[in-house]
Amino acid sequence: MQNQVATKKTIDGKGYEFYMMPPSKALRILIQLAKRALGPVGGALDGSGASLADLVKTKVNLNGLLSRLAENLDEEWAQQLVTGLLEHVRHEGGTQIIFEVEFTGKLMHLFKIVGKALEVNYADFWEGLRAALASAPGPVPPKA
Repeated sequence: MQNQVATKKTIDGKGYEFYMMPPSKALRILIQLAKRALGPVGGALDGSGASLADLVKTKVNLNGLLSRLAENLDEEWAQQLVTGLLEHVRHEGGTQIIFEVEFTGKLMHLFKIVGKALEVNYADFWEGLRAALASAPGPVPPKA
């Protein structure tokens, strides 16, 4: 993380610095996310005649999608994903985050930080997805 410019963000009144992951790690995490999420999305769309744009417009059975997503999650994978992302986040000023101290009783705070880490590391991916969905009829997800 040395020689990198941090993306600084205040979340719930605390300052954080978000750094880019090395491309090999970012790709590995993206593939893991795709394996866990795209299968259930495809399953939710399969046979329904719906498209990804319909999913965004919530014309798909979201309960079924959420059930399929939950089936693909496990504690070990989720823990590895979160800790892998947090390795590239620091407190403002550069001090390391101590997971068990920082997030005890603050899981929503954890999810906000993980969300920002995903946003920072995959900004071009999200922009490309947003552009692809913009060409489909219906509403476009708001920019994060």
